[in-house]
Amino acid sequence: MKKIAIFSLINFLISSSIFCQVSKDTLGQNNIYPEFYHTFSAEESWQIHKEAFKRKLGAKGFSKREIRTKMREYEKKKKEFSKNIEEQRKLAEKQMQIAEIQREKASEQLKLAETYRQKAEKLRQLAEIQRLKAEEQRKNAKEHRKNIKELIFENIKLSPKNDKEEIINVKIDNNGTLFFNINGYSNSGDVIVEIINPSGDQEGNLSLEHLKNTTTMSLKKHKNSSTSSFKSNASGSLNKRINMPEKGDWKIKIIPKNADGSINISVSQFISPAAK
Repeated sequence: MKKIAIFSLINFLISSSIFCQVSKDTLGQNNIYPEFYHTFSAEESWQIHKEAFKRKLGAKGFSKREIRTKMREYEKKKKEFSKNIEEQRKLAEKQMQIAEIQREKASEQLKLAETYRQKAEKLRQLAEIQRLKAEEQRKNAKEHRKNIKELIFENIKLSPKNDKEEIINVKIDNNGTLFFNINGYSNSGDVIVEIINPSGDQEGNLSLEHLKNTTTMSLKKHKNSSTSSFKSNASGSLNKRINMPEKGDWKIKIIPKNADGSINISVSQFISPAAK
């Protein structure tokens, strides 16, 4: 098989006149064919060149004696030829190694870029999910606000001259969630605000007490209470949400004692669209 390749290559060199000019009898740079050292050894490449050169001389009409003379001179070029072939082979190997390293680096960069792209896509998808959730929450909140009915909104002024207990009645005729928001302050004295359900049980209270120099808030069924110190006045708030409230008359009881300040009371209820 290799012999066939060699003779085919020889015929190609002769027919295409790639080899050097006979008149110069020199190898020259053009005699070193890069494809040789990929397939053949330096010795095999030399034999191919020598045979091609010999055939070329014959084709030009040189006598056998002239051909032998020129071939002896040509043989002196073998060492230089082999050296050039070996140098080009080594250079080609080095270039191939460099190309392989560059290919591996490019492959790693592509993998890294793909990893970054996938991460970016996941982050984008997560951001889109969060955006959709936020949009849904916004729509729900907007719809929820449409279904909130304000029942009570009052501001009660407190005066040290009036310690009379005040009761605000709230009639509840459905089980929609109740929202109590009570805020108050007192510059002197004490005041207690209680939320009482129709059964007479306390659901929560706000207590502003100057005597103890504290502001306290407690909720029904919860042992924990929050306290905060004050300098010139006592202030606090109570935000109470009651699901499935008992139907009937609810009461907000305000019990002042030498109190000077105000209490803001807001009561609202969620009314489901079906109940409207």
